[in-house]
Amino acid sequence: RKFSKISKWFPRLFALLLSFLIAIFAIFLFRPEYFIDDIEEFIRNTVIPPQLLEVSIGSIEGNFVEGFNLNNIYFKDKDIIIISAGEIYIDPDLSRILTGTIALSEVIIHNAFYHVGKMETDEKVVRKNKPFFQWDFDITSLIIENSIIIYRNSLYELSGEVGIEIDKGFRVDIAGLNVQSTKFPSALIIPEGTISWYKNQIVLTELKSNSEWIAGRIDGSYNLTDFS
Repeated sequence: RKFSKISKWFPRLFALLLSFLIAIFAIFLFRPEYFIDDIEEFIRNTVIPPQLLEVSIGSIEGNFVEGFNLNNIYFKDKDIIIISAGEIYIDPDLSRILTGTIALSEVIIHNAFYHVGKMETDEKVVRKNKPFFQWDFDITSLIIENSIIIYRNSLYELSGEVGIEIDKGFRVDIAGLNVQSTKFPSALIIPEGTISWYKNQIVLTELKSNSEWIAGRIDGSYNLTDFS
């Protein structure tokens, strides 16, 4: 009789436990600040190792369902701003994150600035940490709006959309890219193509240009250590 009574209550207990777990999971998705003491610290340590760059985030709003808005982001090296962005929207891909992959469905970057070659990080620290290439990391859609890159004292205005995948290498799938510079007669327009970097080799696949001053398609590979 006792077993019969317990068996009658078991489905209710199981349903109650399941409801409790679902409620906890829902709260985590919509109110992550209840579970993560410092979301800024969590994102800072997840995005890039603190030994490489100092990260400063003005404010963070949102949740895992609607996405996060990060405002006034700065990446510094020895008090020198290397990367900055007025606003970044991040939409996590929960279905893939639960399987152990750092995956984002969409990232939108507004008013960003990047000074290439400005970082003076200790080479030993870089070799020790080896950031990104040891991770499974994927951004389905990275949208860049009104951003600037400085390379060798030349300024390039960048906008467009790419996809990024990091898995034993680095791959960029271009879905439309527009680059403006005083170095160019007119805008450099790249409608599609793929750039891959595996170990010491860079591979270009169906990289196209529809610019007024340069048009065509590039396919090939370039070995960084063996020029032949």
